[in-house]
Amino acid sequence: MTTKQLYLVAGGILLIVIYAYFAQKQVNKEDNQYYMEFDNAQLNGKLVSVRIARHATAIKVEGIENEFWFIPDTDDPDRKHDFVYFAEPGDSIIKPRHSSTLTLIKNGKEYFYTFKK
Repeated sequence: MTTKQLYLVAGGILLIVIYAYFAQKQVNKEDNQYYMEFDNAQLNGKLVSVRIARHATAIKVEGIENEFWFIPDTDDPDRKHDFVYFAEPGDSIIKPRHSSTLTLIKNGKEYFYTFKK
């Protein structure tokens, strides 16, 4: 490999590393914004939609224009109550502003979820 080719390869690798750094920084900024919107929200209503979005759960609540993204956690070892697969439109949720717990009410039973920041 000639010196010129070596510089081109090194320059290309450097550009990829720089791009990856700034792309990850942007993703982290967006994730933090989604978390802050969710943390600041007071939710009390029926779910309109539940879906997976960028390795998180996205929910839409009746009467609220925004969609909220969060990463729910449950202490269920079987994972049969994973929020994104268990919650359905029509189920109710309650989450006070700045609360660390979201309550899902499904068929009259309450399920509690914490979430990752």
